[in-house]
Amino acid sequence: SRNQLTVCRTLISIYHESFEPLDRLSCQKVYCSSTFRRRGFNCLFVMISWKKYICFFAVFALCVTVNPASGGAACFAACTVACCEVGVFAFANPLGIAVGVTGCAGVCMVACAGGLFVPPACFSNTTTVIVAMSGESWKSITVDLVKAGDKVLTLVENKPFFTPVVRNVKSTGHFEFVTFEIKSAQEDSRKLKVTPNHGMAVENRGELLLASANSVAPYKTRFISNDGLVEVQKVIRSYEPQTYTLVTVEGTVLANSVLVTTLCEEEVVSHAGRNLNNVLLEWKRKHQYKV
Repeated sequence: SRNQLTVCRTLISIYHESFEPLDRLSCQKVYCSSTFRRRGFNCLFVMISWKKYICFFAVFALCVTVNPASGGAACFAACTVACCEVGVFAFANPLGIAVGVTGCAGVCMVACAGGLFVPPACFSNTTTVIVAMSGESWKSITVDLVKAGDKVLTLVENKPFFTPVVRNVKSTGHFEFVTFEIKSAQEDSRKLKVTPNHGMAVENRGELLLASANSVAPYKTRFISNDGLVEVQKVIRSYEPQTYTLVTVEGTVLANSVLVTTLCEEEVVSHAGRNLNNVLLEWKRKHQYKV
């Protein structure tokens, strides 16, 4: 598929920067033997190089199980893109990984094997955020236009605050989305579309809790927005070919005016139901992102 070919070329670029002239590497489609297929593998593209170990990196990333959204392969592909986006040193240092001659490929092998990097949850390209401009001005843009270093609007202690963007990575494929149709007390209707594993800020008896988008039920869930509480009235599931993985220093962002997190799936699953502010404090101590 185009997605695997893109990742293959990304790996070639990484390898090219660290080791080899680009003309010694190429992408080639690999058809799996019946043995591999019986075991549930879907081998697509690998890199061909005279150095055998780079093939190991590529096979690790691109010979994936039937569910490509789980396991080490998905982690390695997302990690590689994220590393390239911000640079190997800026990416590796917050994870506590020493950078050697292997560059992003080696860093991501360690990060995924050790559970140090988990692909964050994602937004649809229809999502809008508020971005700070020069002076005190701002504008609303779609998430696909957001760049690392931009400052996007969120809520900190229920007050508006512009937080720096650590990275915003586009992925292509076939992704499930959950669309929430929500309404405010002023009868203002809006929609928000995120992946099912996205971390949501849910109000419960005056307390702000972390919940996965998958667990949200209509007429039983209220989100926090920049103009007060909003109620979820309908939940629709669909699929789209693109996602955007946005990560901010504060771990939150106002997306379509609704407060959501930019935490990874593992942290959402591990801390669902807990006080969101406490989860974010622990998350920021762990990552200590600087932009």
